[in-house]
Amino acid sequence: MPLDVWQYRIRCIEDLQDFFVDLPSGSPAPTACPLHPTHSVSVTLQGRHIPDTDYTAGLPVPGPGDDETANWRRGSRILAVDGVVYECLDESVGAAVWEQRGQGGGGGAIIVQEEGVAVPGGPHTTLDFKGVSVTASDAGGGVAAIDVVPIAGSERVDAASEGVSATTSTTPVTKVSLNTGLVPAGDYEIFWYCERRYSNQGIDWLGMIRRDGATVISRINAESKDASNWLPWSGMFRETLAVGAYGYTIEYGRESAPGVARIRRARLLFQRVK
Repeated sequence: MPLDVWQYRIRCIEDLQDFFVDLPSGSPAPTACPLHPTHSVSVTLQGRHIPDTDYTAGLPVPGPGDDETANWRRGSRILAVDGVVYECLDESVGAAVWEQRGQGGGGGAIIVQEEGVAVPGGPHTTLDFKGVSVTASDAGGGVAAIDVVPIAGSERVDAASEGVSATTSTTPVTKVSLNTGLVPAGDYEIFWYCERRYSNQGIDWLGMIRRDGATVISRINAESKDASNWLPWSGMFRETLAVGAYGYTIEYGRESAPGVARIRRARLLFQRVK
């Protein structure tokens, strides 16, 4: 049943302003303008309704039978079990008309759904957002800002050196380096790609992927049977990292003399996956 509240319209005769006042049933009708008490007014009873701040959560969705015989009146509002606010537009017996007015909230009740299925225990009055990629803050004006940052693909950094480089060093030298900057703890992937060539057949081309100049992630000793064509070398490695900043390098060289080791199109990609 709705709360027994009467709404009056007060029209200020002198400036033609309308004011609406809600009063409990049985209260005397208003006789003065709320803004200009000395002005002449006309007072009209609008009907009975539920104030917006007094929704009763969990009522059935209203239909034609929720009419004046059930004490509903035009302007009545309810918060139904589906979490939607409905307003009565016509209280005619057996033909009541109700219209949605949006999601409820006046009484603090919220119907929470996951993939279209209501979360048990509702309606709820509090939403608790959790997760390392979720932040909630007061945006002002009664608005709470919920920021959800996808983890997969975040903290993404890449580096490349496309031109041809050559060396005769038997100790691998750096072709391209990548610095991650400060990253949070999590699971990360490092991808690499380059094209290699060695001038002499029968001598190994050396390649290495290192983290922070110490940890060897991948190493290749490739004995080329083709001294004239470029051959690809690529791979991926996943690892769990603590909070910190990291550096990755693609390094190359030769196993021994004679000959020249060459590299081009060296690329690194670093990103978070978990």
